[in-house]
Amino acid sequence: MSLSPPESVRRPSQAPASAQDTIQTTPLDWSSTAPSAPQGSTKSLLEKESNILSTDATTNVSTASDPTNALTSSDSALNEPTEQEIAENPWKYIGYPQFSRWVASDQAWFITRRFSTLNARVILLLQDRIVELEDKLNALDEVYSLPRNIIGDEDLTHNGSFRIDRESQRTTVLNDLSKALAQYNSFVNEYSQLASRPSVRMDDVKAVRQWLANHESAIDDLEAAYINENHNDDLIPVHPKPRSWFRMVLEKSSILRHRPLKRFLSREPSDPLIKKKDEGQTVWHNDRRVERLSAVVIGIVGLSMLIGPIWALYEVEPSNKRLGIITGFIVAFYILVVIATTAKLFESLAAVAAYSAVLMVFMQIQKQ
Repeated sequence: MSLSPPESVRRPSQAPASAQDTIQTTPLDWSSTAPSAPQGSTKSLLEKESNILSTDATTNVSTASDPTNALTSSDSALNEPTEQEIAENPWKYIGYPQFSRWVASDQAWFITRRFSTLNARVILLLQDRIVELEDKLNALDEVYSLPRNIIGDEDLTHNGSFRIDRESQRTTVLNDLSKALAQYNSFVNEYSQLASRPSVRMDDVKAVRQWLANHESAIDDLEAAYINENHNDDLIPVHPKPRSWFRMVLEKSSILRHRPLKRFLSREPSDPLIKKKDEGQTVWHNDRRVERLSAVVIGIVGLSMLIGPIWALYEVEPSNKRLGIITGFIVAFYILVVIATTAKLFESLAAVAAYSAVLMVFMQIQKQ
């Protein structure tokens, strides 16, 4: 018995024979024509089909070629595009793979839209659906509460039992309300968490815009429009980075750009591909070291706010001048707490009250 080629490896010109035609036209002479078991077994046919699919590229290109083979079969140096190719086709060699790595390299740059208007519209839609079901339920309650002779209710509808009312139209409305309320509550709770996120810092937004400007056409213009000026009020940080006012001053000033400090206060990104393809256009601040520097500077200033009044009060005798010195240091201390820390208003006032009590103790110092 001769074996016809399997369906998946037949040439397009070969018309597949039906099972009935094969049985009628093929003589069943097992002793003379049957192939040996290994050659005619299913495993042998599958191996033959696999070999044909892997070698015959013109028959089935999609199964014969694997794009990842090019990464291992050719020389690694040949896989790297030239600078001219990258400049001419940034959408191919940079695109979202590099942009995603860069955005994820610092939590300050992971910025998205809140979609406040769309969320509000969807919430209003879900609310209106619930209101419709609520009106329908109230109408049914009113009908089922009418006298028996008006609604012709011989069974005396029971308004005090869910079990007896299980098959009524009112139960159907309640089931719909249950699903609608669950969707509404879930949506509102999720959006409330999104809406409570702090506003994004414009310096971080400018950093993302600068990256897109440095890699023009790497991201499609329509898809990069999420961070343009029209959406400034709708942008939020995915993972807000708390910064004190003093740290923001440090980042804006040229102090962190000096070579000794820049080397000490910067870091390498965790993904080596970012640094390799960024070509020195981005500086990643070491958050821990920058915060330490900020804390040291604030500590020195705070310590001077304690030592300074001691010497000033020691040198001044009249009480009115001493009160003027104390008042000046209290005001300076309050301004320092407000602008140099992330303390809330009542926390700042509590710190100033404690500082004032200390200064009043210093006022008792008498010069010998």
